Amino acid sequence: MQRTQGAGMPKGIHLAALAATLFAASTADAQTLARTEISRGCIGAAPTDSLRTETADAYVFRHDSEGIFVIEAESVPLQGRWVAETSIGGHSGSSYLRWNGGNLFNSPGQGVMTYGLWCEQPQRFRLQMHNRHDHPDPSLENDLWMSLNGANWRKIYSNDNRNARVWNWHTRVDPGHGWFEFDLQPGLNELRISGRSQNFKFDRLHIFPRAFGRLEDLSLPESERLPDRPVVGETVRILMGDPHDEAQFSSGATLGFMLFSPSVTALEPCGIPVLGIGANGGVGELLVSPGNPQPLGYIAGTFYGPNQPIRVPLQIPNVQSLVGQSFYMQGLFSDVYGGFTRLVATDRLDLHIGDR
Repeated sequence: MQRTQGAGMPKGIHLAALAATLFAASTADAQTLARTEISRGCIGAAPTDSLRTETADAYVFRHDSEGIFVIEAESVPLQGRWVAETSIGGHSGSSYLRWNGGNLFNSPGQGVMTYGLWCEQPQRFRLQMHNRHDHPDPSLENDLWMSLNGANWRKIYSNDNRNARVWNWHTRVDPGHGWFEFDLQPGLNELRISGRSQNFKFDRLHIFPRAFGRLEDLSLPESERLPDRPVVGETVRILMGDPHDEAQFSSGATLGFMLFSPSVTALEPCGIPVLGIGANGGVGELLVSPGNPQPLGYIAGTFYGPNQPIRVPLQIPNVQSLVGQSFYMQGLFSDVYGGFTRLVATDRLDLHIGDR
């Protein structure tokens, strides 16, 4: 990931200093789900979406209440020689993917795309893919490679002459020629897909409890995506910016500062009104605690425009006593506007620390 340049920007902000300010905390129960929330305050004067977690490289999907994952193939960044196309109708989502990288019958791991699966109902799952293979011989141009949680690559294919040259759900694993079934572990699992046969097309994935038998309904909505989550021992990536150009910051001449606090203002959820820190120069709100303990501040980096937010990697220590604790973050932009130095406050990002 490219990191925004800025004077004094740390390679990764660490919560260890904040952890020292907490009261003695007992170890939380296992399997605490990490989450984040955005607080806008009451005035709403901060630039919209000014502080948030990065979702551009998270790509973690959560199953629904029935244990069903629905994932569009194009919902992760394309890698290698995968291409997104729309020329053949009948696909779901915005496009389907076609492998344009030649036949790799003995070379898995080329053009790897990773789909994160967040599992809260561990059990036996089955996978079907909406796919198409158009070669006159249905045994050709009909497969790809898959690997779950770092296991060996498996050939996953569609080879039913009745379903050749049309969109279909025929999905089998080789060796064995049966359903592709697997157990998902609690928490994060990673399904990797890489190219195998030239021109094979896949459109979406359905992953579901084996008891369903089949699941071939294209009208099912895509699964909820999880943003980066504050998990002990991992890094959560924070975006600080003005994606809608509400504050009209000067590109390359605006610094971002980040404040951290283990408590929020006494006026929660409204914060403390402060004249001059709103996006338009009016009243904004201080949404982290100005009292005891004092917020800790860092230079986050330099802002280069609405499409180039400051990216702040936040390292969560692998300290079990942090699980179940909450931290609160707010940014301040500083630039020169109309000949005067101004400060503009961001939204508040609430981090609820978990171990999964």
